[in-house]
Amino acid sequence: MGPSVYPPTQQNPQPFYRPDYQFGYPQGKGKSFSRGYGEYYNSEWTLPSAWTESGVMLVLPTDPGLWSEVISRWESITINRLNNQTWSDNKAKLAYMENLLGESEKLMWQQWRTVFPKAYSALEAIADEPKNITSQVRQLILLEDPYRGSTDEQDKAYRDLDRITCEETKNLWSFLEDFRQLATKSRRLYFPSTTEKLFAKLPPSLSKKIEESFRDKYPGLNSGILPAIKFTHTFVSEKCKDAALAKELRDLSLCSAIPILGYYKNNRNKYGMRKSRTYKGKPHNSHIKPFKRKYEDDRGRVKKCKCLICGKEGHFAKDCRSKQENIARSAVYQELDLNDNWDIVLADFDDSSVYSISEGEGDTHQNISVMVQDTPVEKIAFMAIEEDDERVIKKKMIINLIIILLCSILNHQQR
Repeated sequence: MGPSVYPPTQQNPQPFYRPDYQFGYPQGKGKSFSRGYGEYYNSEWTLPSAWTESGVMLVLPTDPGLWSEVISRWESITINRLNNQTWSDNKAKLAYMENLLGESEKLMWQQWRTVFPKAYSALEAIADEPKNITSQVRQLILLEDPYRGSTDEQDKAYRDLDRITCEETKNLWSFLEDFRQLATKSRRLYFPSTTEKLFAKLPPSLSKKIEESFRDKYPGLNSGILPAIKFTHTFVSEKCKDAALAKELRDLSLCSAIPILGYYKNNRNKYGMRKSRTYKGKPHNSHIKPFKRKYEDDRGRVKKCKCLICGKEGHFAKDCRSKQENIARSAVYQELDLNDNWDIVLADFDDSSVYSISEGEGDTHQNISVMVQDTPVEKIAFMAIEEDDERVIKKKMIINLIIILLCSILNHQQR
């Protein structure tokens, strides 16, 4: 009695086969991995079982786009199962394989062998090779099989390979996975043009750098998509680590604990003073006139001195308590490296011995000695006040000379 044409009705049909494993990243494709470094590499993941002891049923999914992948998985498991068992004849092997098909798939197979008995007999004659059996199943469902020389599937994959591209770095991981799958299906994994295509389709900000680094590390390697994808993943991962570290160090908060060779003056003030060599009589905000506070208790002279910070008379900049201060001048004054016995006023139009405030100047205590050499202490004490007095005296002397000159002219005319 031959094999039955139609299978018996089953009360409990087999459920759709879903593997209990997960490939790649444990969180699934396209999602970000926000946990720690150790959790990423130590997370639980498994490889799929080969099912060599029991085999698996071929049940096609509802999405026809997945049929080829599902058949390929079933084909690998079934070939291993058939090779691990001894068969009395090829007829028994075909009968066993038929029972590894799902309900609808089994009906399809039985209808084919009923309508084409000669083709079935030809298959039975070559069933010593399990690949011939599984290839016939694929041929009945998809009408093409690479094992028999069909290139439809790989041509379609190659067209899709030309179509995809990655414009933004956020889509890089998904792009690399899609490219790997399509390059494998296209049977062009080891074509130099496929490797060049991978680098050309990377985001513009990374494409050239990754390709040059890959060529430098592996000179002479012109083909190999999987090594290129792995290198791209490693390259971008290192850049991500560097970017995260740069962001962490941006405030430089931990640098205060790191010694720097040759840098000893940690408490040095920001601003210093130097002798102005280009002063043309037009004072700038950075031009000042230093003097020694020799007559600090001389209230008569202090009243004539204007404070650098607030511009009011009667006190020095170091003693300024005004709430209407010049904020910019106050900030500079606080960072000025100035001896406690010295003070400053703004330079006037005709002042001499003018100094400038600037960053990174030498030790101001050394500049103080230069001030003393340029202008003796006896002359520079309250220099601004004294120079004001001298101008008044000169003005009076000129007026007196003019009066004397006029008087002499009048006396000469009367004679």
